[in-house]
Amino acid sequence: MLVAGPLVGLCRSTIIDPGRLRAELELTREQGFASSYEETNVGVWGVAVPVVSGWDVVCAVGIAAPSPRLNKDLVLRAVRRSHATAEEIARALGRAVPPLALGEVTLGLSTARKRS
Repeated sequence: MLVAGPLVGLCRSTIIDPGRLRAELELTREQGFASSYEETNVGVWGVAVPVVSGWDVVCAVGIAAPSPRLNKDLVLRAVRRSHATAEEIARALGRAVPPLALGEVTLGLSTARKRS
């Protein structure tokens, strides 16, 4: 289990609190994609969409770019394109992609503001 041991911070925005990590994983499940704002690399904003088989993640399609060059609209476009590509891969593998829920979407910005 990932959160059984101590979590190591790679950057100032890395989630190192197990409760916050669990909440972030739940948000990822709800939204259908993951987002990272400077959590593993300073100056990088990334998103990823999983290809799943049941509860297992088979692979993911992701995009990362310099955070100063991005805004919410560009990141949402990256999410949609990653989702479309993940769907193509999932069809080829006989797997699935979770649906996107882009209503009140969180794009990693909460992590950047609330450091653990």
